[in-house]
Amino acid sequence: MFFSEGGARDIPAFVVQTGEGPTKDDTETKDIRASVLKCDISESVEKNENFDASVPRQQPMHPKLRTRDVGPADYVIDNRSEGTVDEKYLLQQSLGSGQYGFAVVAKHKVESKVYCCKTISKRILDAYELDGLRREVQIMRHLYGHPNIVDFKEVFEDNSNVHIVMDCHMGGDLVARANELGKMSEKIAARTFHGIMVAIQQCHDYGVVHRDIKLDNVLLSDKSEEARPILVDFGTATWYKPGQILREPVGTPLYVAPEVLKQNYGREVDLWSAGVLLYIMLSGYGPFGGTDENQLFASVLAGTFDLSSEPWPDISDSAKDLLSRLLVVNPKERLTAVQALEHPWVANAASNSDHPLDDSVIMRLKKFGAMNEFMKAGRAVISKKLVPFELEGLKQLFAIFDVSKNGRITLAQLQLGLKKLGFDLLHDQVEDILNGIDVSNDHTIDYNEFVSAMLPASLVHSHDKVWEAFRAFDEDSDGFITFEEIENVLAKQGVSKVDIEKIVKEVDENGDGVINFDEFASQFTRKQKVVFKAAQRKAMNVDVDNI
Repeated sequence: MFFSEGGARDIPAFVVQTGEGPTKDDTETKDIRASVLKCDISESVEKNENFDASVPRQQPMHPKLRTRDVGPADYVIDNRSEGTVDEKYLLQQSLGSGQYGFAVVAKHKVESKVYCCKTISKRILDAYELDGLRREVQIMRHLYGHPNIVDFKEVFEDNSNVHIVMDCHMGGDLVARANELGKMSEKIAARTFHGIMVAIQQCHDYGVVHRDIKLDNVLLSDKSEEARPILVDFGTATWYKPGQILREPVGTPLYVAPEVLKQNYGREVDLWSAGVLLYIMLSGYGPFGGTDENQLFASVLAGTFDLSSEPWPDISDSAKDLLSRLLVVNPKERLTAVQALEHPWVANAASNSDHPLDDSVIMRLKKFGAMNEFMKAGRAVISKKLVPFELEGLKQLFAIFDVSKNGRITLAQLQLGLKKLGFDLLHDQVEDILNGIDVSNDHTIDYNEFVSAMLPASLVHSHDKVWEAFRAFDEDSDGFITFEEIENVLAKQGVSKVDIEKIVKEVDENGDGVINFDEFASQFTRKQKVVFKAAQRKAMNVDVDNI
């Protein structure tokens, strides 16, 4: 689940050096040849007679840093929920535990909905880990609302612990599913892998690299064969810009990419790890191995793996072709997430999927363009009320487009930025997107317009944020928005009286001529679904929107 055996944040006492593993003084010598599936141990023993069956799950590696004392009153999370977690939730059965905390089922006392609560002890975290915990919460908020990424609900903090509440998925993780099945059929593996790649693409599109893609970190929505895969555990994830060089040696040894060992890498590491994950799903054992980390890392750096012995003769050439394009030592030659989704083996699975990607960068931009001016103005108010930590991810994303660093995105820059993210659109298609976002009609997208378009669902649906937007329209603070008050805001944007009348009529559900808060708030919840359907229908007319 959220804590693998031995702890979700195990930090072995070694730092990975280029081409080198730990010494015997640093960690026990053990075999990490690849089988992580308990039911395939006998096969793995044949492949590596030193296989240690007692280590079925793979533990992450982190840099060794000096710890510092953390006082009980050190608060690290911004915008945390008020009160305590047990005031709002009934904490029930355990989902797992580790060195740094535990996870339990948490039932909301009012809604009766079941969530997962992940509790991390602050007392035993060093400064590096506290920063990582803060970043983990920021990234989960930033990625909120995607069907293949765990949904963040809220976070509590007390003197000793941080409690992260998120959606609970009772289908188990991919380790348990793989143990149950032995090895997956290609049909199930392809459908599952498609969802994982969609999640990775979403991370990369939004300026995030996960850095610990593995079976343990993929949950399933339910116990069925059609279960939706959900990417979890963003504890080692970080912000990322295209071309940026990362150097921290983080990840899990069995899944780690060669360039991580060289401490010179980018977001391509997620695709390597995904390739290892796919190899395990199809075969029951991993592509690289050795009797200790030294041998494992040497095997990874060499990049040679077996696609000929059992069970590979029975696996399709298309699946093996995909693996050969993911497990490429040179990251520049490795498939991107977009390219992997376009690979026939994955694309064919997607055509039969009930879970299409609906929240990529391009779709959010199109959704915003399909909104009426009233909704755009409301989102603009919300975007201007955001505090710095809520803007971190969007700043990273904006920088991909704003190459001139003047706070504005031109048509050419928008087209280039989308191409960097994997969307090679025609000029007219990019122009349509720009015109839909360019509220000020100056033929560019400024930072505020970009943030308004890209607001995460967690902020758009926030009661406090929507209330602030409502108050911006309600100039006399009487609890109602009148035609005149809407006109005062929208007329500045060139919206005609006829269009404003249409907006008021559409939003005014009870027909009393004014808009109350409930009617206003519904535009940011129920209305979103209608707008998305309109944007999706429009997207059907362009090839690149088949995402």
